[in-house]
Amino acid sequence: MAARHRRDLVIDAGFGVVALREAIPGLFHREPMVLFNDAHLDHVGGAAEFADRAAHPAEAEVLVAGVPASLYGAELYDKIGIDPAGEPVPELMLDALPSPGYDPASYRIAPVTLNRMLDDGDRIDLGGRVLTVLHLPATHRAASPCWRSAPGPCIPATSSMTVP
Repeated sequence: MAARHRRDLVIDAGFGVVALREAIPGLFHREPMVLFNDAHLDHVGGAAEFADRAAHPAEAEVLVAGVPASLYGAELYDKIGIDPAGEPVPELMLDALPSPGYDPASYRIAPVTLNRMLDDGDRIDLGGRVLTVLHLPATHRAASPCWRSAPGPCIPATSSMTVP
């Protein structure tokens, strides 16, 4: 989360099992832009909470169609084509339920539309800080794992940190 500027920024929206605004109410003082590193359920599950959404163009089709999702290991592996290669598959992809009445079978990720497509070299103006997208598809075709603020460090998109 990048704060202390005129615009807030959230990198990835988590699984969406619990609303981020409810779980961390002090973090959201204004409507942020959310940037998706990729279209996997652990990055976009909470997308519905945010109105201003951005990602690499290669992810747009998957996001609009709906990201395959399940909190049950075998079902999720089947939906996304993971071969466990003899390794044990977790029964549930959560260590604990967020509340006593939570039903993991009800977990869904709604289709996500983007307000902005981001590619290498695009700039994100937060008002007081400008980030430049560095498209480095190391782990995924569309992954943009760094947002560079010049002068300043490369901010890893997969980290949970506050940008000064």
